[in-house]
Amino acid sequence: LLFYTLTCTTMKKIAFSFLFALITLNISAIGNPPSLTIQIDTMENNVLYYKIFNKSGVLIEEAFWKDGKNIGIFIRYHDNGVLAQQFNFDEQGRRVGKQKYFFKNGEERLAGRWANGEMDGRIVWYTEEGEIESSISRNVGTVDKRITAF
Repeated sequence: LLFYTLTCTTMKKIAFSFLFALITLNISAIGNPPSLTIQIDTMENNVLYYKIFNKSGVLIEEAFWKDGKNIGIFIRYHDNGVLAQQFNFDEQGRRVGKQKYFFKNGEERLAGRWANGEMDGRIVWYTEEGEIESSISRNVGTVDKRITAF
């Protein structure tokens, strides 16, 4: 009797989950296409290469994924297709190397270097017109108090 009760309870949960999924899919399909499309390709050594597209079909992100974290190059785009962010992750998922952020008009917004997941060296912020707005010097583990605003 206990097995039968457990089976009935389990079946009810599965049926409810299935119906909920169907209702959710039907609601999203009625005049509301999904807002994102994710394309995943498997690479060697369990590394996934993925791309995310917005509802207009514009690529908004592409990167590599392994063991629950980004690794390698990571690129994100604005909804208009212009590059928004470009940076790298090491095998532990920490940011490393050159990092850049861009405005929707394509002008650089921020540029700097990261080491072990932290800002390292000079980080520069720009205006949308390409002028230097401010900068900070930082070495991993310390912050240089000299912040320059222009």
